[in-house]
Amino acid sequence: MAPNCVGEDVEQMVAAIPDGGVLLLESVRTHRGEVENFTKFSKKLASLADLYVNDAFCTTLAAHASIEGVAKLLKPAVAGLLMKQEFEYLVGAVAHNKKPFAAIVGGSKLSMRKTIEALLDKVDILLLGGTMIFTFWKAQGCRIGSSLVEESMFGPAKSILQMAKKKKVHLVIPLDFLVRRIGPPHDVLNATIALIPNGWRGADVGPASINMFTTTVSDAKTVIWIGSIGAYATDGWPSGTEKIAKCLADLSGKGVTTIVAGGASRGYLQSQGLADKISHISMGGPILPLLEGRLLPGLVALDDYSDDDKGEDSRDKRKKRSAETSASKTPADKKAKLRCLSNLIMSADGNECRRGDVETLHPAQKAGKSDKSKQGEIPKLRWLVFSLKSQKF
Repeated sequence: MAPNCVGEDVEQMVAAIPDGGVLLLESVRTHRGEVENFTKFSKKLASLADLYVNDAFCTTLAAHASIEGVAKLLKPAVAGLLMKQEFEYLVGAVAHNKKPFAAIVGGSKLSMRKTIEALLDKVDILLLGGTMIFTFWKAQGCRIGSSLVEESMFGPAKSILQMAKKKKVHLVIPLDFLVRRIGPPHDVLNATIALIPNGWRGADVGPASINMFTTTVSDAKTVIWIGSIGAYATDGWPSGTEKIAKCLADLSGKGVTTIVAGGASRGYLQSQGLADKISHISMGGPILPLLEGRLLPGLVALDDYSDDDKGEDSRDKRKKRSAETSASKTPADKKAKLRCLSNLIMSADGNECRRGDVETLHPAQKAGKSDKSKQGEIPKLRWLVFSLKSQKF
């Protein structure tokens, strides 16, 4: 491991890396130029490598030197396979979903209202859960006992209800809840929305609402789940999060595309051994901004990004542009190697390009020439890879 991420000592260590070797740089966050995206710092990082791979999806919202600055200096600058998978599902599967398309949105606050509004333009079914649901009910004048609400969000809550009706989206809101007494002995009971007593607070969706949720999504062909529906365990009562997780796992087995986005839901699926039964579980990060249609600096800076890349022909466009970029900005002795790498990463679908399948052989090796004199001419490339999960790259 290098003692720093830039400097003469680091440059010497990079130059001494053997073929197939890996050098881990010290955290870039220790430098002011990283967060402020100084060009000088970006150039120092870029001088250590010949190409750039960003496989840290969580970082793409930040316009930092190692995320945006370096990507503009090194060519090709491409997305890694983990990031590629994130975008294929969070953008591709959402934009070109199989109908009916259902979204399950939970959480404690209505701060994700922009995401909900964006989903209303895409989904056929929207199921809302989590403690934020009490803001919707209170905004309509219903009694909610002592459940938590965001009074400042009454307006947005009403607006979402109106938008759903206008766009003819099937909106499902829980009608019964598991509520817990505030203070000892912390009893739990099931109550409908209008009958929650004062001194009791909503903790999870109730059994009737869970059944309504699972029945509603049973006919969907694409389902995305964002945020926790409620408490994971409530004194022996069935958990809304548990039931939704098992429902999605069953739907995946029937060919339904299921996407889970959100740290809490992801952690629960992994703890229950259901993670491998979901089509895609996002690693987290800028999920909400992405679904809202906001530009991510770390994505825009890559070679394979274009405003018109959201159509069905985007794969061919990226492949062509990648070849053109490699041909125009790469020395002749490295063209074949770099072009092969970038095309596979950006163009192959998930079934064709698995981790470990990226072929970076020189033409002399591809042709079956084992002559050592030929192999000695193979250029040595330095990769600058940024990943929060380096062991997965």
